[in-house]
Amino acid sequence: MDGLRWMWMVVCQVLDQGPP
Repeated sequence: MDGLRWMWMVVCQVLDQGPP
């Protein structure tokens, strides 16, 4: 399930950045 890991990585990045 590499797709899930990639998606989770993107979600983590977005959460780390926070709202625009």
